[in-house]
Amino acid sequence: MGAAPSGLARALGHVSLVVKLLLFGLVFMLAVKNSEPVTLRFFLGHELVTSLALALVAAVCLGALLGVLAMVGYALRLRRETSRARADLASAQADMQAALARMTVAVPAASTSPILGPPDTHGL
Repeated sequence: MGAAPSGLARALGHVSLVVKLLLFGLVFMLAVKNSEPVTLRFFLGHELVTSLALALVAAVCLGALLGVLAMVGYALRLRRETSRARADLASAQADMQAALARMTVAVPAASTSPILGPPDTHGL
């Protein structure tokens, strides 16, 4: 379970809620003020009579959908690059671990030296 939100996070949450409510109020007032019917003419003689507010909301939603669809290819490419980079990192880490495992530190054994004599067993 996560930590309790700090005072700043809670305040930002309240500010976000107020901004969302103001935006909703503005859109609602725009819809009420622009409720007269309009005719949308499509290709091949098709027509649609709807309120101006509904036509505006539909246009905004269609624009948002097209924007999201335009970003899908970019997001998929970034995901592919990220997975490839993670695989390269895992391979490099495995190579490094294997190289470290092959490395052995040679510790010289206690031996008698003709110059120094046998090692001192009393630490002197």
